[in-house]
Amino acid sequence: MPRTTDIKPYRIINLAFAAIILLAFLYAALHHPERSDYPIVSAYEAWTGESTISTGLSRSFSAIVRLDFSTAKNYNPYGLRIFTFFLIQLVFRVTLFLMSLRKGIVHYRMLIIADALQAVVLFIVCFLPFLVYWTDFIIR
Repeated sequence: MPRTTDIKPYRIINLAFAAIILLAFLYAALHHPERSDYPIVSAYEAWTGESTISTGLSRSFSAIVRLDFSTAKNYNPYGLRIFTFFLIQLVFRVTLFLMSLRKGIVHYRMLIIADALQAVVLFIVCFLPFLVYWTDFIIR
């Protein structure tokens, strides 16, 4: 049977990811999509002046946290898809952290494997257009 200390790093990672996602949502909430006061700019766009598949993603997130989905889609057609990934991951991080605190869970290894598998599959599904774009960009 696994020791309870074996799950401690998993708990820390879940809390860290949840905090990072919450900070990203807070960043989106603090900046209005119609103003250009975003402190983090696209390095690629600043260098080349060209837009990429991720152009408008911050503004899209800002519109989504305000529940303005049509505006979000106008800023970036994949914004809702990417936001959904992070929202689901936030729910998973908190839920799995709470589950890991329960004393009755014996199969921590299975929990971690299932968590990693869902994260990878969900990432591929939600980021597929980006993966295709980046693959094509690298090949060129």
